[in-house]
Amino acid sequence: MDTTQQERLKARSLLGTPFLSKQTPPALGEPGQSVIELVTVPNGIGPMPHRGELLRALRMRRGFSQEETAQKIGVTTRTVRRWESSEVWPAPAYISSLCYCLEARTEEMVALTTGNLLFLPNLENASLAELRTYGYQLFFYSDDTHTQALKELGFVMLEIQLGPFATRSETGRRVLSETYSFHAEYLCRQERFTESGYYADRALDLWPQETSPSKKIVMAGITAAHSATFRGPRPAPQRGMEILRYWSGVVEWPEYQAWMLSNMADYVGQMGEAESSLAFVRQARAIAAHCDNPHELHNRELDEARILIDVGQPRQALILIHKDRPQPYLDHSAKFRLLEVAAYLNLGERSIAHDRFQDALRLIETNNLVHLLSRAEKLALQF
Repeated sequence: MDTTQQERLKARSLLGTPFLSKQTPPALGEPGQSVIELVTVPNGIGPMPHRGELLRALRMRRGFSQEETAQKIGVTTRTVRRWESSEVWPAPAYISSLCYCLEARTEEMVALTTGNLLFLPNLENASLAELRTYGYQLFFYSDDTHTQALKELGFVMLEIQLGPFATRSETGRRVLSETYSFHAEYLCRQERFTESGYYADRALDLWPQETSPSKKIVMAGITAAHSATFRGPRPAPQRGMEILRYWSGVVEWPEYQAWMLSNMADYVGQMGEAESSLAFVRQARAIAAHCDNPHELHNRELDEARILIDVGQPRQALILIHKDRPQPYLDHSAKFRLLEVAAYLNLGERSIAHDRFQDALRLIETNNLVHLLSRAEKLALQF
């Protein structure tokens, strides 16, 4: 588990992104403009989260560059950059234009127009432990109070509120780093790889270099690899493999070893190595079978079924898909159903595929599994 700082720096360089700790704070506002917040670099740990993070998050979700956003709003790129760095705050007219251009959701529009971004509801005086618990709830639980819009806004506001704690203690720094990791993986599961890579990088940059990685930081490393592989116009599996080779040398937890092997299977499959891909994913499933949490095995079985379909073995995939699983997550049930659709489409059984597709849509809608909509839409194009 112990790695040198030089090894960590080398692993970070594989991501192709600068360390946030290398960044400098923005300059003070120009005359005549209200400086609402100066983002400092305390203790050399990089800029802390601030209210401009929400503008950046909205822009990245839309897939716009700062230059494109500036053109649509009618301002300079420098102005957008200063808004996002929270050096200055947009005037109300520009807030309205940004909300329209970036398709802000209702909750996000309220937060931006009121400026109420510094404290989470009912957590104004929360302790670090309470904020950490809230981060876990955001990531692991989904209910009527945690819709997708509220989750994304909740992550941004939580990170802002954790900023002062991170400047005061190493524990605060670790909690903020792990929160970034949750945020990154949440976005990665929705296949929003540019955004997930951004937050994974922040998690890794903020984690104390002299401290062995926690499970959440290993998750950030895995997410960073996946984001680096898929965020471009074409997959770059070699980059993902390079990053995971580093992390495979520092991880001792079997569920994370299995996760990395599954992703490696995906990457070598992208390189056209079907047999190696199957070997990796089957090794991952074998490790997951010995994990205490049975859902780890379900995750790896999902991966193996998908890869079997990709390499032209849909009947073998269906055998795995139809395996009896006691109390699977609703998310897993919907994913298996979507894979079943893909397998039947590969076999030319369009009628069965159509029926299974309707079942999958009902699961997604009933359980608000919005992150699976893009997968369903891709399958719909094959009918």
